[in-house]
Amino acid sequence: MALHPLLQSQVNKHLGQHQNDPAILSFLADLDKELHKQKEVAPSKNKSDFLNGICAAMGVAVLIENNAGSVIFTNSTFNHIFKTDATPVNKEEIYFINSHAGLFSTPEKIKTLCNQLIASKQISDLHEVELSNGTILEMQYLPEMNGNKNFSHVWIFKDITEKKKAERSLHYLTNVQHTILNSTSFSIVYTTMQGVIISFNRVSEQLLGYKAADLIFQKTVDFLFQPEELETRAAELKEETGIAADPGFSALTTQARHGIVETREWKWVTASGKILTMHVSISSVKDAVGEIQGYLLIARDVSQQKEAEKALRISEARYRNMIERSSEIIY
Repeated sequence: MALHPLLQSQVNKHLGQHQNDPAILSFLADLDKELHKQKEVAPSKNKSDFLNGICAAMGVAVLIENNAGSVIFTNSTFNHIFKTDATPVNKEEIYFINSHAGLFSTPEKIKTLCNQLIASKQISDLHEVELSNGTILEMQYLPEMNGNKNFSHVWIFKDITEKKKAERSLHYLTNVQHTILNSTSFSIVYTTMQGVIISFNRVSEQLLGYKAADLIFQKTVDFLFQPEELETRAAELKEETGIAADPGFSALTTQARHGIVETREWKWVTASGKILTMHVSISSVKDAVGEIQGYLLIARDVSQQKEAEKALRISEARYRNMIERSSEIIY
């Protein structure tokens, strides 16, 4: 990877053999992009100014300590996050994180972790840590080695508080959504634009006998429907609109694609082969700019209701027949 000359000189000087580590390469690539955005970088900038500039551009906080543990560099982002100014160097202060562990929500855990990372002499994975004020950080340790001895210790922090808040909010909303879906008495199925099932609620499982895990991302929703009914609906749509629709998922969503919620009765096939009469509403789900992202099917079993209506019709027919026959006998 060809880097900006000023960045390459610093890499050679301070990272040495570790510059080929995948994590370092990714970090350097981002720094290099920021440097190339600038028209020029004044050669008179010293190391601290240089590091401050590129780290600020990346939005990361950096702490560098020498092998004895004394702070030799912090950037402005670090000072802002930790509400301190660890520079100029305080020769009496050994290992900033250990001596300031009280800034973290779990002081003893952070001290143990940092000591383990230093002892490993390896570039670490990303570790999620939290400050006592609620700030959430990603932390990574990069040892700068001179033979088998640590030459300096580089700590990189990135504030991910807003990201974690968004993730937690999404997780909460997802749980609320699942609770609602599984508390309703309706069968609810959500699909992609192509009809692939991506949500199949508990009522659907209980009513139809299928397991959600066996269907999600594996089946298209039209497998629930009877082929002859889909063919009939496709023919109806062609007659109504003049546009041919495939006798499959397309026949189910033609109206929904045009913003119309279509509600009608369909026959659904259960896992046991039983046929249920379902009252199904099909609508499109759109994003903030109005683009269709998928389709929602909300259905309820009306099989018993249809059987009751059928029984009622038979009973009424018998009653009328009895009345008619009684009239004939009387007259």
